[in-house]
Amino acid sequence: MEQSIIPLNIHHHRVNDGNSAFLFRELERIDLCLQRYALRERDRLESHVLEGFLLSDDEIELRTEMPEGVPHWLSGREILPDYVMFQEENADGLLAQLVNRFELTALETDILLLGLLPYFDSRYFHLFAALQRSGGKNLPSFELVQALFGGEHVLLSEQHISLLPQSPLLQSQLITVRKSGEKQGEDWAQSLFLTSTGIFHYLTGNDYLSSPLSACARWYQPDPEEGLHSTVEVLSALQAQDETCEGGMHPVLILEGAAESGQLAALRAAASQRRQAILSLDMSQLPENPPEARWILGEATREVRMRDAILVLSLRDTTEEETEDKSWMQQLHQPGLRAVILCDRSTGHLRLAGVSQLVLDMPGLSCRERAVLLERALSPDFAPDMDIAGFCRRFSFTRDTLPHILQEARGYRNLRGGTGAVSAADLNRALRMHARKNFGNLAQRREPQRTFDDLVVSVELREQLTEILVAARYRDTVLEQGFGAKIGYGTGISALFCGDSGTGKTMAAEVIAGQLDVDLIKVDLSTVVNKYIGETEKNLSRIFDLAEADAGVLFFDEADALFGKRTSVKDSKDRNANIEVAYLLQRLENHPGLVILSTNNRNHLDDAFSRRFTFITRFDFPGTPLREEMWRRIWPQGMTLAPDVNFAALASTAPLTGANIRNIALLSAWLAAEEATGAICDRHIRLAMKRELAKIGRISY
Repeated sequence: MEQSIIPLNIHHHRVNDGNSAFLFRELERIDLCLQRYALRERDRLESHVLEGFLLSDDEIELRTEMPEGVPHWLSGREILPDYVMFQEENADGLLAQLVNRFELTALETDILLLGLLPYFDSRYFHLFAALQRSGGKNLPSFELVQALFGGEHVLLSEQHISLLPQSPLLQSQLITVRKSGEKQGEDWAQSLFLTSTGIFHYLTGNDYLSSPLSACARWYQPDPEEGLHSTVEVLSALQAQDETCEGGMHPVLILEGAAESGQLAALRAAASQRRQAILSLDMSQLPENPPEARWILGEATREVRMRDAILVLSLRDTTEEETEDKSWMQQLHQPGLRAVILCDRSTGHLRLAGVSQLVLDMPGLSCRERAVLLERALSPDFAPDMDIAGFCRRFSFTRDTLPHILQEARGYRNLRGGTGAVSAADLNRALRMHARKNFGNLAQRREPQRTFDDLVVSVELREQLTEILVAARYRDTVLEQGFGAKIGYGTGISALFCGDSGTGKTMAAEVIAGQLDVDLIKVDLSTVVNKYIGETEKNLSRIFDLAEADAGVLFFDEADALFGKRTSVKDSKDRNANIEVAYLLQRLENHPGLVILSTNNRNHLDDAFSRRFTFITRFDFPGTPLREEMWRRIWPQGMTLAPDVNFAALASTAPLTGANIRNIALLSAWLAAEEATGAICDRHIRLAMKRELAKIGRISY
């Protein structure tokens, strides 16, 4: 992967600042060494080559006696001393930091400086081509390095070692080796090289990422804002990473957690306290070509080592095959490199021989921490009566996502034509939309429309549904008060709705989701169940993983079709069915949101579910008083009923469920519309009831 060369006008740089002064002093030394070599080769050069760029004998003598500290083409004076190697004790600024962090020898430093010259003046291209007697060799070659930097103080073996693939120059991608364009079969000495563009920009004080690297990575500079409580754990982990460093090798820090745990935000806050920058690299955006991917990762490691920064690798959206292929981790085994991997708990085991690791379980922000974050972020254009605690109980967000959510809330205020403060409904809508995850064909999302006023149930059942709401609202609050550590596991809120078909189980789930101001996520069992062993568990795992990041209520309708009783194992099918039930029990116990399962027959479910469910609510067949109330409430306000309609008589005529009554009301409205009577009469309802009873196989009244 080659880099572009953009020669810059050196006069644009401030020669008198500390970093540039020392850099230019060293570039002068290398330039004059090159000039001295050109002087010896002058008889072989054409007279017109770089006329005015090469120095005369008198200028060489003068420059040797009185060095200017800048290259001759910058100062206007052209003088040449003998070659003197880089002196580390005289080093200063960014160049010295670069030498120390990559442990470069004096010879390797001079090779690096030689490859920098073309960035400052394009005439070096012509000089290199002339000295090597080839128009195609307009970059320095390894052979030219031997000629320039040879002598009693530089052993030939040291030159070879400095230019081998395992040397810091090549292994850390400080220089880039290019093809010379000559005949095939040229030996190692004919290889051409150029100092990497990133090195040039670093030494001249510029923040730079190459185009391939910037496509999948970004810098986060230190932020003076104070971090949240969870930052303390990450800060301690970074300190432990430094304290565990042996032989210059830092262990890789792995932060495991859910997608919305705010790992990167906490890491940025901790790094800011250490005054360190972060280079965040999304591994899923790397090219599919392995050599290109390795090159980009090599650039990333070089950039963070140069700047004493932290490399953060996100494995959040990488595929299973990419996660299993850990060859890229070998590039993390470099001296002075601080690397942090962000991943889900399921992909946290990235053990690789030769790379030490520290694993930290990174929980998401607590309700209290989210409340502090939201309260600080709300500006005066938001209504003062915001239920901050309620928002933080229902929705998860991080420091990174919150600014976008607040901007979207202002957008929803503008959509409704509002000119005043952003209302709680606007903020709730923004949080709700931001929390939505894509379940694909595994589940359908419903935005609740019906409320408790539409749900006609007994007083006892309404109380049980209210208790479920209370548990879902205050689960996190109670767990943070000590119950989480006391119980340890099994803290999820789950409910089983059992009862005959049509008794209101699905409607009750929708009402609960509506009361929580979230969506109802109805799982489609036809797409979840798979005949291939292990695929059903994978689908369930994906559903629960997405639901953890989603604020919605997870609803399994007709759950007994999937989670029946465990049986004795007679074949592989029985064993696989038992695994599915056990897996669901495990995920139910630890799911942070509300999960509702419904079944027409509780006895069809495995007995272990009874203990694991937080609530078991039975939906009984409605009695006559409830049916009468259903008959009264089913009609919309714009619908006219004839005086002969008697709700009490309809309720006592036949035992029907709410779903049956809904179907009858719809059909009677269609019949009345066909007759254009202007009102729904008793005969319309009676005929519709007769058709409904026949449909469900009951004797007509």
